[in-house]
Amino acid sequence: MNKIRNSLRSVLLMLLVSLSAAALSAACAQDKVSEFRVGRQPGLIYLPLYVIEDQNLLAKHCTRLGLPPTNLRLIDFGSASAISEMLLSGSVEAVSGAITPLLTMWDKTRGAQKVKAITSLSNSVLYLNANDPKLHSLRDFTDQDRIALSGVGFSMQSTLLQMAAGQVFGDGQEKRLDPLTVSMSHPEGLAALLSGNARLIAAHLTTSPFQNIELRDPRIHRILTSTDILGGYAPAALVFTTQRIYDANPRLLQAFAAAASDATAWITQNPKEAAELYLRKEPQKLSVDELRELLVNGDTKFSTTPENSLKIATFMAKLGRLHEAPTSWKDYFFPILNGDGS
Repeated sequence: MNKIRNSLRSVLLMLLVSLSAAALSAACAQDKVSEFRVGRQPGLIYLPLYVIEDQNLLAKHCTRLGLPPTNLRLIDFGSASAISEMLLSGSVEAVSGAITPLLTMWDKTRGAQKVKAITSLSNSVLYLNANDPKLHSLRDFTDQDRIALSGVGFSMQSTLLQMAAGQVFGDGQEKRLDPLTVSMSHPEGLAALLSGNARLIAAHLTTSPFQNIELRDPRIHRILTSTDILGGYAPAALVFTTQRIYDANPRLLQAFAAAASDATAWITQNPKEAAELYLRKEPQKLSVDELRELLVNGDTKFSTTPENSLKIATFMAKLGRLHEAPTSWKDYFFPILNGDGS
């Protein structure tokens, strides 16, 4: 009997040692990523990503947390329509985009593919600009007019236009202007609006710096802003990933969120240097001083928490674009950030 007991103890001890070794091996395997690939679109609202890359902030915070230094690699994609495919295919570890692609993916994905945000990057005011002098409100648009925006039917610009249509024309009329919309990247929409051919594109709903460049042309005027629609800033840029990536790299994502916090603070404190960095990465028809002025007194607030995202989520649920409205912005964020958001 004693021999049997001793044998059982030996087997159990060996099993515990094996399990402990496996757990330690799994823990050591976590957060070992040589580079963190993030898909991005052009625009001033994504400036914190350039700061993280330029100042090696991700590697800095990885070292602080006892992780091997990991570099940020930014991968460009043309429009919001590529976000889902890029992330779910594993081409990148995370993507940056506005609130509506995040909410759509959060609502449609489950299990290991569950998509949530790591951090916000910026909140902004978006403009609907026009090159046709007869257009002064949404009521002035006819079937002959075309509105350029990024991602017809699912982008934040498209959603804001639907919200505005509901406010102007009444409940049930949210999609009234959808047939007038045309998908274009921000640079393409800028070029189309400035071409002066109202038959091609009469209006463009976009973000900084494209909307500001447009308004420098005396032929262009502003019809409305996202503040008119939301009563405040719009959640313009966030970084999101899958549950699988989060589970495998929790401390790495914590390091990324800390890097984003440093980057947003640095932009606020160093607007001229931030303007120079942005123009090196994305040359625009703006001088350093003009872009610095946008950063200081413009319509973009760099922050790691979102504003008015829940309003947009509630609207999307009302239109059936979400199965159920979230009750808090933290429902679609991984538990990394602290602070007041909306």
